[in-house]
Amino acid sequence: MIKLNVETYGKKDSIGLLPADLIKFAPKFTGRKERTEAQIQKMVESLLSEGQIEDVVYRPNFERQPVLIAGMTRALAADRINKEGLTDAKGNTYSEKTPFILTGRCKTFKQDKSGDLEALMLTWFENASDTRTPLTAVDEAAFITVLSENYGLTDAEIAKRLRQEPAWVSRRKNALLLDTETQSKLAAGLISFDTAMTYLEIAPEDRASVTAAAVEAVGEGKKVTAKAVKEAARKTGAKTRKSLKRTEGEFNTWLDEAIEATAVGPLQNFLFGMKDFRNGVIDAAELNALSVKLEGNEEEIEEDEFAAAGVSEL
Repeated sequence: MIKLNVETYGKKDSIGLLPADLIKFAPKFTGRKERTEAQIQKMVESLLSEGQIEDVVYRPNFERQPVLIAGMTRALAADRINKEGLTDAKGNTYSEKTPFILTGRCKTFKQDKSGDLEALMLTWFENASDTRTPLTAVDEAAFITVLSENYGLTDAEIAKRLRQEPAWVSRRKNALLLDTETQSKLAAGLISFDTAMTYLEIAPEDRASVTAAAVEAVGEGKKVTAKAVKEAARKTGAKTRKSLKRTEGEFNTWLDEAIEATAVGPLQNFLFGMKDFRNGVIDAAELNALSVKLEGNEEEIEEDEFAAAGVSEL
């Protein structure tokens, strides 16, 4: 066991450490962009009711001080317990004189001139595992930015170190381009990464109205999807950086619904023809022939046939 230059408790593989010391020597990047008050308070409640379930992970620096690799939220929560004199489920009251002690396990590595970067990578893999508070897309974006700006790594180099594809890296770091509110929704899991990236295409001043329209479309309390955001942007006339194209899947879904809702006749035949043409079953001449038959029966087709059948517009 490595002897540390701070006060420790116990003599075992997982030694006891003061939360204040872990915070004092915390690295610049601790695995997350930020920790909200709600996250810290939730951990306070967990430590008081259940105790510490999982060891924090630290590495010793050159001065033999413990530098956290994983467990910063636990350190902040335990420090709060001590400073506020809180009592746990067993009736133990803590203070800075009788502190809540965190157990931690040491993880060492070869310390040389590239040690800072290697330590950072250790932090990533410890926090990227299936922990009690997994990394969010915003955390991942913040980490990628640190590697890029502080260490000059390219997207390809970062991808290799993180065992990801370069495209994943270049797309992930776009999370930091989002406004604060959208970042918070992404970090909290209220929207998916794809939905967040869709918001990037919408002018910041129009995002609130688009969000309101999307929430109304999907229903209060339901998760807003990228598709819902695109449709809301179109309907509200929001300014976008580029055309919000519909995906192949969205088009096919609409076409299937339209076919199902349309009565047997020239219009339905033409819709089937569109599908067959898209799939390479018929050629342009055959689709044109169906179009001619459709034009010849215009007077028989009601203008709002789709609407009456409940098919949403494309």
